[in-house]
Amino acid sequence: MNFLGDPGRADTAYDAKDLHRLREVKRAYDPTNFFHLNANIRP
Repeated sequence: MNFLGDPGRADTAYDAKDLHRLREVKRAYDPTNFFHLNANIRP
């Protein structure tokens, strides 16, 4: 994650199962995507 260079590619840093779980957590705790300035996981 720290060496992607492009924060828009955060989705590529995780496998499908982990990304799915991270998106579930994001939907639960940050549904408006307030914390989006760093390596963003889209809800």
